[in-house]
Amino acid sequence: MIKINETYSINGGQGTIVFSEGKKGTVNASYEVKGKKDTGVINGTLDGNVLNGTYHNKIGNSTGLIQFVFTENGFDCKWKQGLEPGPMRGKWDGVINTMNDIQISITPDITKLLQEKLIRPTTGLIPIYNSLKYYFNQQYGFINDIVPQDYTLRVDDLVGVFSYLQQKVIRTVGIDFPIYLSKGRNRPILMICALDPLREEDEGQLNPNIISDWVPFSIINNLAKATKHTEKENLIFFHTLLEKYDLYVTDVYKIFFREGEKNSNSISSYTSLAVHNDILHSEIDLVKPSAILTLGNDARDVVSYLMKITPPKWSDTVDKTNVNGIDVIMVPHISGTANGAKSPILKNFKFSELPGENNEKYARIITHVLGS
Repeated sequence: MIKINETYSINGGQGTIVFSEGKKGTVNASYEVKGKKDTGVINGTLDGNVLNGTYHNKIGNSTGLIQFVFTENGFDCKWKQGLEPGPMRGKWDGVINTMNDIQISITPDITKLLQEKLIRPTTGLIPIYNSLKYYFNQQYGFINDIVPQDYTLRVDDLVGVFSYLQQKVIRTVGIDFPIYLSKGRNRPILMICALDPLREEDEGQLNPNIISDWVPFSIINNLAKATKHTEKENLIFFHTLLEKYDLYVTDVYKIFFREGEKNSNSISSYTSLAVHNDILHSEIDLVKPSAILTLGNDARDVVSYLMKITPPKWSDTVDKTNVNGIDVIMVPHISGTANGAKSPILKNFKFSELPGENNEKYARIITHVLGS
């Protein structure tokens, strides 16, 4: 059904539209496209989930017929110029912005850390994060005031200890850059540490020196647009946590690559490098989280080492430990491959009254334990 006074994005972020109640049962709407505010208005009559009406485009001084068919999370729209009856060949796809106050960012001290310890391209890291934010704005239908800048990340740009990889025959190299997700100001920060920088085998094959860039768990994708089950489950988990916390999401091992038949996560000479711990320790100092959440074995072991605590064994419960004023929770990974370790927690009777299923309930269990 139609959502009154809420923002819908149009055609994957090309514009936005807000519907409001009019006089005598009518519905009004104002919309903007391609960054032009107050592009036009719409007036129509709602019958069930179908809105038939007329539009007036103020920019082009044109009018026409328009029809919206609303679904649970959006609408399908068709329109035509002119008020005479006829086929409507114009199309809009709309998605409700249920999280229209969500923001992503990174701080200068984190980019400085990454440039000192991980990678230092000639353009710096600002173009990478601007590109990620540009994509995020498109996903959510936000007005884009960012002009993307061309950049290329190369293995030759790796610095410090990681520069040894320049002498290796590796492929499908990728970096998932850490990112903040926030929904306001002065909210507690939950730092999430996990392992998720995998790349498909065919990525980067044409030039093994090129490094692809992304963010952990594709977390900047819009949940309302997700179609794959795994993507939905991942995003539901993080958006549920966002209800109470701002998030800083980072990978245990910042670089992923393949060498021969192995991937980097299974190469002990790589995973045992002290620089991984050094970067993560610095991230904790810089982010100053209220709490730390680890997902999976690798993140649990690294954070346990840094915090000087004994790594917990997976069971049917979730324990909270406070270390130097930071609450620490360690749980099995959210991926499907960890369902066997996750299932006892989800089935634990003491969490039975918490709403949701699968990863949504998993997130609610975590926030419940953090709040207890």
